[in-house]
Order: sequence, then structure tokens, then C-alpha cells
Amino acid sequence: MTHRIDAPYDWLQKRNQLGQTELKVGRLGMGSSYMAPAGAFEAAFDAGCNLFYWGALRTPQMTKALRNIIASGRRDQIVIALQSYIRPRGLGWSVRRGLRRLGIDRADILLLGWHNREPSPRIIDEAMAIKEKGLVRYLGITGHHRPLFADLAGD
Repeated sequence: MTHRIDAPYDWLQKRNQLGQTELKVGRLGMGSSYMAPAGAFEAAFDAGCNLFYWGALRTPQMTKALRNIIASGRRDQIVIALQSYIRPRGLGWSVRRGLRRLGIDRADILLLGWHNREPSPRIIDEAMAIKEKGLVRYLGITGHHRPLFADLAGD
């Protein structure tokens, strides 16, 4: 099945800086957890979507789409965010496994998943070590306790 996006979605082409990174992303990102077929992810990329969150469920469909986009020589046009819910001991393993599955040496973002309290120093140290090894360019954190993020932003 071929997926196309026929309507003019010029807004997908517009890029903004992502936080304090050097990454430029569109207003819409794609997440892997919704089980969309690979062709839908590729059509979204072709229409201008460049942020792909390969996180909670690293589905085969998004894996295939990302590998196809990368194999076509367009790795520099896509922003890949890996998320891991694994705590310190397995974090590096989780990142390396994700990179191997995609056939890449480095992800753009590592999201430390579902932290409703400040992450432990061990988690931060492990994430920083992963970044220092060049396996990811930037670090982020996700969670559902919004006041935490205001506190962290002040630090």
C-alpha cells in the first residue's frame, strides 16, 4: 500500500529551533507507538515532518521507515529521538540496541522517560556518559508531573 499526503501542508516544511539545541524541527513529530504502517511514516517525512520519536514502543513499522529514509541518504534531514524508561544499569544497553536496530551510530536526542521526580544522580551520570561517548547529541526528560519541569528549568 502506498501512502501519500496530497493536501498542501506547507506548515510541515517550516522549521524552528528545538529548545536550546541546534536542531531544527517542524511543528509536528511522529511517534512510534500508534502502529502506523511504514509507508505512513515515510509519507509524513516526504511531506516535511522531520522529528521522529522512537520511544515507548519501538515498532517494526517505524523501524522500517527510519531505516528506509536513512538508506536513501537523508539521515541529515531527520531528527531521531530515542526514549528509554530503563534506569541506570541498562540505559546504555537500551541506547546501543536502539542504534543497532536503526543502523546508525548516534541518535539526535535521548529522552529519559517518565520521570515524575528529579532523576537520580546515577541516571544523570549514565546519560551524560552516553552523550560523552557520542551515542546521542542531546539529552531530554519526559514525565507527567509538570511542576517538576519548571523546577528543573530553573536549575
